[in-house]
Amino acid sequence: MSSVAKAQPQRSVGIVTYNIEIFDQACGCRPDLAVRYVQMSNPPDLTSAKTMIRNGAVPMLEIEPFTQPLDGIIAGDDDTWLTAYAKDVRRLHAPVLLSFAPEPNGGWYPWGDREVSARTYIRAWRHVVRVFRGAGAGNARWVWVVNRSYPGSAKLSSLWPGRAYVDMLGIDGYYERPTSSFGEVFSSTIRQLRAFTSRPILISETAAASAAGQLRALRQILAAEARFHLAGFVWFDIRQNAGIHHQDWRIETHPAALAAYRSAVEHGRRGP
Repeated sequence: MSSVAKAQPQRSVGIVTYNIEIFDQACGCRPDLAVRYVQMSNPPDLTSAKTMIRNGAVPMLEIEPFTQPLDGIIAGDDDTWLTAYAKDVRRLHAPVLLSFAPEPNGGWYPWGDREVSARTYIRAWRHVVRVFRGAGAGNARWVWVVNRSYPGSAKLSSLWPGRAYVDMLGIDGYYERPTSSFGEVFSSTIRQLRAFTSRPILISETAAASAAGQLRALRQILAAEARFHLAGFVWFDIRQNAGIHHQDWRIETHPAALAAYRSAVEHGRRGP
């Protein structure tokens, strides 16, 4: 059993938030997983990861190469940054989840399937994992994060980095409309993933808009965890205001939903 598996409960309940300490106070709970998005153009900084660990959460760090072409990463152009970050991760002396270039089956990132070939994406992912392993970051486990499948999105099997390079799968998907459901958002993607890998699946980024019903969404997610044997879920607790895909996702403004989330955190820490 890996160190991550020993440190985390069998089912994780996570959060994406700007400030985990403030969220913990508002929630009256301490999620066991917290996500941070890391841009490779910035100097390596593990301050937020240390705060997560101090608050009882396993950090999940998603490395985003917005200004680093994948061809250059494959060629080793960014190995200095990657090695420095890997050594910082190793020095945390705590379990860490890592991801790289998330949601490659979408078309909105420079590493997405409309911008680079599947072969280039896979080679870049494998290179990053090798650099971290070579730097001794054995406390890290790798989460391959994809966006929920939708008509026209890339075939997931074509982007799969391979079992030797992935420890867990992540799916990002949202309840955007009153008609949204777990089946509509996630089920097809889960079936696709299960066609070629048995790695654990985490709902790595999700939330529901007010109109979609946050309590209803949470209840569906919790019910689906047992049905699909999921590793847990991460709530995107950020206020956005830019159309259907970027709404106010905060859960602390909905008392009933927050209570359900708090109960899920407490149950997860107790274990089955």
